Amino acid sequence: MRAFFLAALLALSACGTPAPEGPRMTSVVGYDAARFMGQWVEVAAVGRAPGGTWSIHDREGATFFAALPGAENVVTFTDRGNGRLEFAGATGTLFVLWADADDRTVVLGRPDHSFGAILNKSADISPDRLKAARDVMEWNGYDLGSLR
Repeated sequence: MRAFFLAALLALSACGTPAPEGPRMTSVVGYDAARFMGQWVEVAAVGRAPGGTWSIHDREGATFFAALPGAENVVTFTDRGNGRLEFAGATGTLFVLWADADDRTVVLGRPDHSFGAILNKSADISPDRLKAARDVMEWNGYDLGSLR
């Protein structure tokens, strides 16, 4: 009887949908974008050279204003919930991939992996938080060789 149930279980598991191919992307469920307020230094990035300052301020409901590196002026973004931030214009959707408990470091990424960034409250990031941020990017499908 036990062999029958084991055979049935194996047969059912073979009928399941295979895991999707390609890189995965997660976001922090329940992330409140108000935690993102303030000044951030881009300490590492994929898709461009890092080093710019992000300034997030002036919440109006679920809408925020951001001065981003390389942006000619301030752009708006909306907190879509579940760690997904919808930026106006070409910036598009950024996922909050990770944030440390004290809101000193945050990792952002685009679902298509064309951009990703490690932001920190200062230019000096502790080695353990940098390692954690890099590990999160790698787990989410980023090639760490392209992280600058």
